[in-house]
Amino acid sequence: RSLMKRGVPDEDARRMAWAIVENSKARNLDPATVLAVLLIESMGNPRATSFVGARGLMQVMPMHQGRWRGCGTDMYDIEENICYGTSILAWYLRTYRGDERRAMLGYNGCVRGTNTRDCFRYPDKVNRIRAGILAEWRRT
Repeated sequence: RSLMKRGVPDEDARRMAWAIVENSKARNLDPATVLAVLLIESMGNPRATSFVGARGLMQVMPMHQGRWRGCGTDMYDIEENICYGTSILAWYLRTYRGDERRAMLGYNGCVRGTNTRDCFRYPDKVNRIRAGILAEWRRT
């Protein structure tokens, strides 16, 4: 419902929701956090491409293609892109020993705060959207 409420077509929303839950569980991630990242990165558009070449729902950079087994090769495929995005996010969480803020900055490419203007605000944006998603879920 959260995806459809934001204009994602029903069929795509179902595929995304299933992939988010499945991959979040497999990587010990919060599905609301994954959904928040996905919405920030692509607004639910599986064909999204950034000016730097990041692809798909979770805006995965091509350099990650093939890095995680079982994620496939099509960065625009709903399930495969979410597999990559959650794998990358989980990797950053492990790398930064559970520090979610640093993991989000890493995921966003904001390691030194210079890649994207105001990128240091990315974790706060994720938290705000996640809070809204959780509130939606509690109402249903």
